[in-house]
Amino acid sequence: AEFAEALGDDLEAWGVSLLGGDLVRTPGPMTLTMTLTGRCGAGGPVRRSGGRVGDDVWVSGEIGAGVLGLEAARGEGDAALVAGYRVPNCPPLAMAKLVADYATGSIDVSDGLLSDVSHLARESGVGVSLNLERVLLVQPTRDIDSVLHQCTGGDDYQTLFSASPDHRGAISSDADAKGLVLTRIGSLSSGDGLVLLFDGRRVEPPAALGYVHDTGD
Repeated sequence: AEFAEALGDDLEAWGVSLLGGDLVRTPGPMTLTMTLTGRCGAGGPVRRSGGRVGDDVWVSGEIGAGVLGLEAARGEGDAALVAGYRVPNCPPLAMAKLVADYATGSIDVSDGLLSDVSHLARESGVGVSLNLERVLLVQPTRDIDSVLHQCTGGDDYQTLFSASPDHRGAISSDADAKGLVLTRIGSLSSGDGLVLLFDGRRVEPPAALGYVHDTGD
């Protein structure tokens, strides 16, 4: 009953209709699957390969909730962090319209901020530079190891996108009007690779930028 109520809340929040379904019995554990379908807007999909040299890099919400919440859940830590891990604070549906209107490329932040921004840059054939002090962290800190930990942990489920600097003002105004939390954290550059800065100083990227999917190779 709790699951069904929460699912109903999500369907209403995202404007989704639930159609059909099969029921089976199992001794456990409970297994739930769902297939989501939808349609792109008139402009078509905003791919991760559309970023251009000189584009700004923006990210929604806070970063670090996933990894800190998981650690709290494993250690019976802060209840608020655990809640943020179990029920991620995803950007609202209005984010889709903003991305469609302004973004050249976009990707969700699920494997880790550094990993996913690198995916976007690589698919776009460009490099990327991030100012880590601009990233809105769940636990703000001046300790660079903690900053990198939160930026590589994953399971944040925020939206990262690139957009022309010409749209900075419009993006900020539109985000404010829609109640969206957006932060400009870097830019795309010529060449390739990831450059990290913290208060103007270069920071060596960690060996692991985020979760690495097992490809079976």
